[in-house]
Amino acid sequence: MKMPVSMPGLVFLVVSLFFFYFSTSTSSSPLLCNPAGPRLQCPGGAADQANCVSAGCCWIPAGENSAVPWCFRTNGGKSEYEVVEALPSFSGEKFSVPLLASPSSSSSASLFSASLRQIAATQPELGEDEGELEFSASEQCGVARLRLRAAAEKKGKRKKNKGKKENESTTSEGAPFELPSWLFASGLDACSESRRKAEEEGGGGGNFFTSPSPGIRIDLTVARSPFSVEVSAAASSPSSSSSSSSSSSSSPRSSSSLFNTTGHRLVFKRRYVELTTSLTPGSSLYGLGERSGSFRVERGGGRGGKRNTSRRPPPPPLALWARDTPSWKEGGGNLYGAWPAWIEVVPSSSSGGRSRTHGAVLLSSSPVEAQVSEGSLSLRVLLPPGSALEIALLPGPTPADVSDQMTRLLGRPALPPAFALGTHQSR
Repeated sequence: MKMPVSMPGLVFLVVSLFFFYFSTSTSSSPLLCNPAGPRLQCPGGAADQANCVSAGCCWIPAGENSAVPWCFRTNGGKSEYEVVEALPSFSGEKFSVPLLASPSSSSSASLFSASLRQIAATQPELGEDEGELEFSASEQCGVARLRLRAAAEKKGKRKKNKGKKENESTTSEGAPFELPSWLFASGLDACSESRRKAEEEGGGGGNFFTSPSPGIRIDLTVARSPFSVEVSAAASSPSSSSSSSSSSSSSPRSSSSLFNTTGHRLVFKRRYVELTTSLTPGSSLYGLGERSGSFRVERGGGRGGKRNTSRRPPPPPLALWARDTPSWKEGGGNLYGAWPAWIEVVPSSSSGGRSRTHGAVLLSSSPVEAQVSEGSLSLRVLLPPGSALEIALLPGPTPADVSDQMTRLLGRPALPPAFALGTHQSR
């Protein structure tokens, strides 16, 4: 005789099986175990799953021959900030503005700035949190620049550290080291000056200096709480020259997201910064340093984008650290190049009928680790205290446009002397 199963009993059985399933691979709090998050070795170094879970840590295999810990501290907690003050100010939950620099300005002027305050913190083992941040966004000749740094310390703050010598990267004047602005000024300043002269003369012409991103408009959208930022590029409309804010109005133009932190945590510690942006499902990612293996960056499972039905772990993080290796080694080992830049190619099926390409450059010389998953890219930077994290966004929309914008920012290749074009022998 069959016994009927009541609905409450069935619900209890499903929930029990759900928690049992996750407990076989992670701790009792699966939402705090992010396979693509930063993995710090569990205290005690548990070498088996049972001891790891009993210690309250996460157990997620990272693949064979991987240096990433299988047993690690919980790493999926929230770290969020909110907008306290903004210029220009806004009253709603979201604010949108086109990033259009003044043609008469030869420098990158800040078109939006905001003061941020922390509302949720996590992982104290990564260091002391910066409770107040300063954010700014600007545009110069088709290159959007996002800048994030800890707010200036108030008088008397951190007195407990006074007199202690900290291991910080500083200049001879004692200020935190940052890449000097003149490294990126030549091409952008020449572009701004050419664009200003062209508008004064009433013509644009076909010069790439006067029209660095023809038909492209860059828009910035900021969410108040929790703070997030999205930069998108779209074909210009006749009314694109008028700066206006909007909280919910949708644009009929087909836009492509260049950088989007919505739904991702923002970690800003004293010496550790974690910033994550979404990736378009199905797109191809290139760059993030030089390494052996495939030219295209591998993207595995993780939390975001397409569901990882095979439960394949995300690829190990990419260390942007130059290394001289005596032999080629398959598996993505880092090599000579450590350029903190990437290019994303979005297929036509995901971009409204036409493929699009955009890129980004992290303007920092600090050690960087990049974690790529199916739906996101996380940058983990060992940033010196007081330094700013700055990212330059290249809207494209073609690979040639991204290359043009990148060399305008970083410098055009110089023509080598005639004697260098002769016979060359390398050991």
